[in-house]
Amino acid sequence: MLWPVLELCIVFPGAFACFLAVWERLRVGKARAVLITVPVLLAVCVLGGALCCRMGWGPTLLLLPLLAPLAVGFARMTDLPAWKPVSIF
Repeated sequence: MLWPVLELCIVFPGAFACFLAVWERLRVGKARAVLITVPVLLAVCVLGGALCCRMGWGPTLLLLPLLAPLAVGFARMTDLPAWKPVSIF
């Protein structure tokens, strides 16, 4: 049960590296961005890991479809043109 959750936790360092690149250009406050991002990533890791374990899927099968909505959410949190946050993500 634990290995899919741990594999999905690899998203955390990448997500924070993306936010550090645009830290000064966030539409929302920095504290609010952290308060939105951490619970969403924790939910993806825990619930996604449980789903992968229950269905017998590899975590990559779950992570690939989630990249598009996560990229859109990241782009909407910045005040940059749409192509810049997506290229960072």
